[in-house]
Amino acid sequence: MIVSVSLRKKMVASAFVSLLLVTSVCLHASGAVTKSEWEGTGLGFGFLEERINTHSCRQTTERFLACVAAAQSLLDSSQIDLQLAHAAWLTDSRKDNALRHRFGDLVVFEMTKDEEGNHANILELISAQRQRILVWQRFCHTEGVPEADFTRLLAWARKELITEKRAEEQTAAAINAYLGIEDAHARIVPTLTQADAAYPRRASVGHNQTGQSYSGIGASVQSIVGHIMITRVLPEGPAAAAGLQASDVLLTVDGKSVAGRPVPEVVAALRGTPGTAVSLKVKSQEHVHKMRVRRATVEVKNVSSSVIEYQGRSLGYLHIDGFVSGSTCAETRRELRVLVDSDVDGLVLDLRDNMGGKIDQAVCVADLFLEPRQLVMEIRSTHQNGHSDKLYSRQPALARVPVVTLVNAGTASASEALTGALQDHGRSLILGERTFGKGTIQRVRPWNDSGSVMMFFTTARMFTPSGRTAQLVGLEPDLQVQARRDDEPGRRMVLREEDLFPTALPAKAVLTGPVHSRFPPGVSECLEKQGQEKKRWFWQKPLEITGNYQLDKGYKLLHCLTETGDAVPHGGNRLADGSVYPRASN
Repeated sequence: MIVSVSLRKKMVASAFVSLLLVTSVCLHASGAVTKSEWEGTGLGFGFLEERINTHSCRQTTERFLACVAAAQSLLDSSQIDLQLAHAAWLTDSRKDNALRHRFGDLVVFEMTKDEEGNHANILELISAQRQRILVWQRFCHTEGVPEADFTRLLAWARKELITEKRAEEQTAAAINAYLGIEDAHARIVPTLTQADAAYPRRASVGHNQTGQSYSGIGASVQSIVGHIMITRVLPEGPAAAAGLQASDVLLTVDGKSVAGRPVPEVVAALRGTPGTAVSLKVKSQEHVHKMRVRRATVEVKNVSSSVIEYQGRSLGYLHIDGFVSGSTCAETRRELRVLVDSDVDGLVLDLRDNMGGKIDQAVCVADLFLEPRQLVMEIRSTHQNGHSDKLYSRQPALARVPVVTLVNAGTASASEALTGALQDHGRSLILGERTFGKGTIQRVRPWNDSGSVMMFFTTARMFTPSGRTAQLVGLEPDLQVQARRDDEPGRRMVLREEDLFPTALPAKAVLTGPVHSRFPPGVSECLEKQGQEKKRWFWQKPLEITGNYQLDKGYKLLHCLTETGDAVPHGGNRLADGSVYPRASN
């Protein structure tokens, strides 16, 4: 919330300690797991001490950085602003006034108010935190791993910082910080909450499950670097009607600050009886404004569809919110069958803000659009000399009409895999923004003997049929259309894998260049008649169809595709070397 929040508080759920996780790509941090959920897990400080000691922390640079992250996480739990640094970085004045303790070459000092910073937005906070890791990395590579006494540091933190009531929670945060250095998406969670790990840190202000109705404002929030950000606003919900936008930062609810509060607490404050109003203060980039939102009963469907008539064409719309349920593909097939039976001329597939989930469900959905034996994705183990699995479509396509797929920075993981398959096979033109950039898969196993705590860790990478990866770089759309508000262009805050995970796996793919989609004959001419550029559409004209700029452009592009008469829009894509990607066969 408030810009002047201390750096300590900003670091509670920071990228630095790597509590953020994207499995389905919803970003995970300790804010989604409450203190009460950690109680009874039996998680003790000994778990941390087993993994952090002076000897192990000095074995490699990565191990040292992991220990630094864990130690900083414990410092962040303090009521004062404590920072971990090398002794050589301290000024003479700080040595006299702010030094709290020394552990070999490492020192703990108290930050001054001037050093806390006054960052304008979350992007600046994340950038500052990434810089802290880079400073440590450069220091270690040039000077070597410092002589650090982590054993004594942990003993001091246990005595001075760890509180009895929050011991399990604090220990878990430090362990997650440690795990996050070598594996950005590794973390532990209580067993009771691990079933929700597909969307671990996003909570819905009007709902928390698909296919059900809840009383709320119809928006989703998540904690990022200690701030509560609006990540999604349902188009037909009360929040949208009041003007709340994705990427707005929530400051207060009914006059009470949400700074440092767990996500479940914030959600509870936003929910309430239908018809009652809640007062919000939100920050949009540099602007702070107030609004009142009247709660209502909001129904959320994981998969939904509709049909519009546009310039003599019947155009279908299919929206998939996520692949979190084992029934997602069955729901998609049912909705798609309705559209096909309605004889739609084309289809818009909306994967915006689809944060992924179950890979098998994404492959199954791809099967509805591809022909048998077409490669959907390749999964390669992250272990050296690990195995590789190729997943193919099995059934004849259910839908053979032209398709335009909508993506944005919130399209991640399994939904990126689906997007890449449709793009590589020329089955759909992709419209929107570069995707999130999560091309990895996580598994889960028990963390302790009792099974009260589960651990998620990265085991594999995903590759598109042409050998591309979305990891860190995302997937580029065929036509770039930025989502921006008419009254405040560029106000939206966009966060991707590269922004949130300083230790994320690098991109690794067969292809070094992008796949270039080919437009079918007549599409370019059709677009020119609309007065639009071929490769990029900017915010230029008023909304004409739906009130959603990207969706409007999707329908217009789809209409052009239907004018060509091609069932499959462009029959193949050109690889970086200029060749056309062939149909996969086995």
